[in-house]
Amino acid sequence: MPKEWEKLDRLQQQVHAGDIALRMDDTYPPERAAEAHRWPEDGSTRGRLIIQF
Repeated sequence: MPKEWEKLDRLQQQVHAGDIALRMDDTYPPERAAEAHRWPEDGSTRGRLIIQF
């Protein structure tokens, strides 16, 4: 069974090749994490919200 990092590497390759589409709505810095958690409440989110460290 592949190690976890091997699985993540394979996923990264698939994303870069366009085989997997990521649905990301927006990115937030850690100091705006509370705002990011409130965002989906209004129903306007179409993808994932990312807290980028």
